[in-house]
Amino acid sequence: MTTRIVKRLVAAQQALVVEDRRTALLALLDAWREVRHPRIADLIDFVSEQLGGERFPGKTLAAKLETWQAVAANRDPADLGRLLAHPWPGTWQKALPMLQALVRFDDDPRLAMHLARTVDATQYVTWSSSQFYIPLIRRLDELGDVRTLPLLRAQLGKDKPPFYARVMRRYEEASVEALEDAFPDGPPALDEPTGAALAAIEALYAEPIARRARKTRGDAEYLAAIHEHPDDLEARAVYADWLQEHGDPRGEFITLQLARLHGEPSAAAIARERKLLDEHGRAWAGGPDSFFERHDRIFEGGFLVGGRLRRVEDATFGDPAWSLVRVLIGDGWSTDALLEQLVATPALRSLRAVHGLTERTAARIASGALTGLAELGFIGEVSDPTEEHPLAHCRALPDLRVLAIVDLDDTLAAQLRDAPVFERIERLMIAPGAPVRSWLEPLARCDGALREIELVASRDGSLVREDGCHVRLSRSRAPDEFSTVHVHYRSSDRAPTSRFATELVTALACIPQRWPRTIVVDAGRKLMLDAEDRVRLAEALSRFTQLEQLDVPWDRVPSEAARAGVVLEVKLAGGGLLDPAKIAAVWDVLGELEPHYDAMHVGHGSALRPLGKDPVARLAKWAANPKIEEVMLVRDGHPERAGLGRSERLGATYVRCCVERSRDELVAWLVRLLALGTFEKGAIEPTGLGPFQLELRDLGVARPGWIMVLAPRASRVFPVDAVAALADRPPLAGLVAVEAPRNLVISPAPSLAELTQARFDALAAGLHEIAARRLRTIVGFDVAARLRDKLGPIAAELGLAFQHATSTRVAYGSPSGLQLEGWLDDPLGTPKLRAGMRSTGKRKVHWHLVRGDQPAIPREQAAELARAAAERAGIEWTATLLMH
Repeated sequence: MTTRIVKRLVAAQQALVVEDRRTALLALLDAWREVRHPRIADLIDFVSEQLGGERFPGKTLAAKLETWQAVAANRDPADLGRLLAHPWPGTWQKALPMLQALVRFDDDPRLAMHLARTVDATQYVTWSSSQFYIPLIRRLDELGDVRTLPLLRAQLGKDKPPFYARVMRRYEEASVEALEDAFPDGPPALDEPTGAALAAIEALYAEPIARRARKTRGDAEYLAAIHEHPDDLEARAVYADWLQEHGDPRGEFITLQLARLHGEPSAAAIARERKLLDEHGRAWAGGPDSFFERHDRIFEGGFLVGGRLRRVEDATFGDPAWSLVRVLIGDGWSTDALLEQLVATPALRSLRAVHGLTERTAARIASGALTGLAELGFIGEVSDPTEEHPLAHCRALPDLRVLAIVDLDDTLAAQLRDAPVFERIERLMIAPGAPVRSWLEPLARCDGALREIELVASRDGSLVREDGCHVRLSRSRAPDEFSTVHVHYRSSDRAPTSRFATELVTALACIPQRWPRTIVVDAGRKLMLDAEDRVRLAEALSRFTQLEQLDVPWDRVPSEAARAGVVLEVKLAGGGLLDPAKIAAVWDVLGELEPHYDAMHVGHGSALRPLGKDPVARLAKWAANPKIEEVMLVRDGHPERAGLGRSERLGATYVRCCVERSRDELVAWLVRLLALGTFEKGAIEPTGLGPFQLELRDLGVARPGWIMVLAPRASRVFPVDAVAALADRPPLAGLVAVEAPRNLVISPAPSLAELTQARFDALAAGLHEIAARRLRTIVGFDVAARLRDKLGPIAAELGLAFQHATSTRVAYGSPSGLQLEGWLDDPLGTPKLRAGMRSTGKRKVHWHLVRGDQPAIPREQAAELARAAAERAGIEWTATLLMH
């Protein structure tokens, strides 16, 4: 074996001399597979870095992954380096095909380290992610790379989410044990010829080997200094420069965050920070990362300094990175015990802020000796008026400067009104509410250090998130009124723009009307708000009688009057309109009703976005994004809107408009709209249409309307000529039936004034007659008669009486609310007789069947009896007893 290894190493050296790196890589891989030595693996890394390779092209992630898979299918070791450089997707389901492609490669130390780093990062933590990690660890065990042992051993000390740890911890431990058994004395020994051949290759990489050693040593030294002196920002700046010299992106991240500490960052700088964190956040967070929710970690000065806690069992605090943690955010009872443990841990010597405590735990901390705490936040509970809160006379916490209280009640507000803690509190953070309104006036009359009151709409008990609506009241001296109001708002998934107006109006209502002289709203970028929201905000701001300066980032409420006409709603089940190729045609058809859309919502609850000067191009751009399922077009200050859905089967299309059009004009317009998508059913109806009924639920009509849309397959059962002929009946005079390319459009009345329940009843009867005739031809028998023949004996056996029948359905029932129904399933497609039983009662208990004077039959027995009877009748059974 020694001779084979030496020959391969010599071949690798000769190939490198002539810069044939691909041949050298293959030779080194053959040598590593013989002995699995880390020195050979390190050389493979260096050669692979020199091979490099282009990134995978594609405008979307799906396109890039498609190219990635095509390259991976070749299993070329020369491509493995760039394949591994591509990040895992956001979910394990999307990452699994990548893993399956990687594990098919021949044994390779690069793959081993990549899989070990994936286990360490634990990007996927859902209960089902074991389907990704189990095959990953099995392949890692097969590779047997001793270099992965320190990393795998260290990550065992991390507290990982319970969903992951419950299944995967034993696999991780078994993997470490297997490596320790395979290499009990460290890497395998090399004989002299092999060592000499390796040294000859290493001489070619003397500089990168030395640089890697210096970087490893330098990293440890710099980090040790930073952990030892957490407040020394200069040490971080020096470390950032050194990292950038070595091409490490963390250097740029630290520099960006240090700049943030010295001034307001630009939007580009914030975006770059977020991108770097998304790519490297887990690797940079260190050991404490497993204690914090991924999307609620706080980085400052380039390092993790805390965040929102997750529940962790068997916590350990040996990692030196804990010395940098200064902010802990709990969520009440579920993290209180962990918070108390962390607060008492000497390792957290930089701890300055604790938020999200329960009131009782906050009281214990306030009575304790945590002298360095500068911020304390807790969730107020209903206080016992007979017991004084420890904060009311708290002389502990000498450094406390920020106090945050969520769910402040009247009792606690009264106890804290004259608390000496406000002699040193500089900023008070509270959630808007009734007790706050009565509390602000006394606070303004108090002397002390209080200069800011921040009103924050909170749903989690922390009050310290950067997103959402923060209303900061400030004053220059005490006692005095808080005359300056600064509103800071940043949207996010947890704080969408749709909540902004509500949260700001609630906060403004707490402020005494004579206080504000200046109100400035900073929303990061110009907000587009619905006219209704702007009216609410204008009313909320108008109550401030002493206001001298108002700076808001939204336009005034439009003064243009709403258009005349009936407000109609077009509701269609289906979509296909959110297609770049169709946008121009869709815009033209919508424009025929002259709606003048000027803004849009992209997805549910999103911010309002302007359509701009070229709305078709802007819409086409969003339609090209496959992640966008819906776009809602709106007209500022008016009821007009149009929802365009992507999905043709499960989506929805909605148009609300003011029109002065005849029924025939609307029918023609609807036919043109239907031609652009794929729709199952729908209707045009005026806002507030009366409670009309139309019993056609099995025949492709969703709801009664002035103009109705039947499913594409409806022509099989409802020939347009036969439907149009119903207009000859006196109750249906004026009815029209028109064929769209895929749908049937029916309108039972020529005007809204003539739309009555009698017309809908006559329409239902006529359509059922047509359906009965057509279905008799299609299935070969009278559906209602066949169902009565089949289910009649079953109903009699169960003590149920006949109730009603249509062309496709019969029903039997009892006074107790039990119903046995039979129907023709899918009459517009492949008809099939089916039966089921349900309860229409309102009692939230199990129902029983009663057979004459016999005792009640238990639910399960009744269901089995009905099922057996239906099977004897040759009808497919679809359901047991259902509660409605």
